[in-house]
Amino acid sequence: MTKSLQGLLASCAAVLIVASLSAPVQAVERISVNVVNDRDFKLSIELADKVCGGNVLLRDQLEAGEIREIEICANADGVGALRASYGSGCSQVKRTEFLGVSAGDSITF
Repeated sequence: MTKSLQGLLASCAAVLIVASLSAPVQAVERISVNVVNDRDFKLSIELADKVCGGNVLLRDQLEAGEIREIEICANADGVGALRASYGSGCSQVKRTEFLGVSAGDSITF
């Protein structure tokens, strides 16, 4: 390999390293919250994470009184947000959002 080609490759590598170091990196924090079925009957629940692109975190039935711990993404302030759909039997599905969710919070249905 010629010296000029080696020099060009070294320059390109240096530019790529500097560019990758200066690119913004966002660390995603995970926090634990409790999902609580406070009803006297089984409830079908779907929870999606609004901070991490809408990924479904929970799609299941919770028994009456059941508590389930899940992990959600939190923003730079340590706060998460969820989109929820829930219902029971052939009842109409309800939708809601939980904003400002902090570590250890209970999401109660």
